[in-house]
Amino acid sequence: MASGWTQCLLDWKDFMIPAFTFVAGSAATRIYDSWKRVRFITSDWKLWYISQDSCGGMVYKETPPGISVQYHFTIRFFNEKSSPIGLHRFSIQFTKGTRRKRQVLMRDDQPRHGERQIRAAQVYYEPLGEMILQPRDWAVEDLTGYSRDAATVQKADAVWFMAYTADGRIHEWHVADLKPLSLTQTVQVA
Repeated sequence: MASGWTQCLLDWKDFMIPAFTFVAGSAATRIYDSWKRVRFITSDWKLWYISQDSCGGMVYKETPPGISVQYHFTIRFFNEKSSPIGLHRFSIQFTKGTRRKRQVLMRDDQPRHGERQIRAAQVYYEPLGEMILQPRDWAVEDLTGYSRDAATVQKADAVWFMAYTADGRIHEWHVADLKPLSLTQTVQVA
């Protein structure tokens, strides 16, 4: 039979080993979970150049020239983490250059999503405000945007989607590659 102090140490050891294993396991799980990420998939990228016809109506074409542009694409997120992630402050960037040394030519800070609505004889889409990505689940949004500066979009060679998390981290995802048109290149309109 062990003395009082010896028995106390044995009991303490029996308690501390499982407690330490639980704490170490929780910390390891949190570290492993922080390495996981948010997957991003994009599809159905479309870009239209908008010009006016002789009657004052709008003509949508897939090739320049145009006075403005409209774009549309679908994004899909998958949250690999075990906790929800909130995204906000979304933007679409038309850029020139490489991934590390890219220059932002145009930025749309209010991408639109959802079903098209007609309000006061105008086409309207809801602005994309916030998204909560549930753990280990997909989230899908159809985005659309518009710019009156078609000439700047023509100079861009890539499109990026950006979002911030609640802790201030920024996430950047590549959406599409654009082939800028040179000034000497001619475009045939069908």
